[in-house]
Amino acid sequence: LMMRYRPRICPFHDVIDSVPLGSRVLDVGCGAGLLLNLLAATGRIAGGVGIDISAPAIDAARAAATRHAVPLEFH
Repeated sequence: LMMRYRPRICPFHDVIDSVPLGSRVLDVGCGAGLLLNLLAATGRIAGGVGIDISAPAIDAARAAATRHAVPLEFH
């Protein structure tokens, strides 16, 4: 349910431009890593770390992160 409403809770299109190019991002409560994976896919960041309490969400984030050359860690 949270994944469905995430774009309304955190409008990524507004957040992306606020992230300086080449930065490293810490996402606390990252869920399935949507924001970090989006930032990596668009070449906006040099790396990032996501932290979440949900093991299934972290597994999904790690699986998605394998598609990017940008180093992403999820814990």
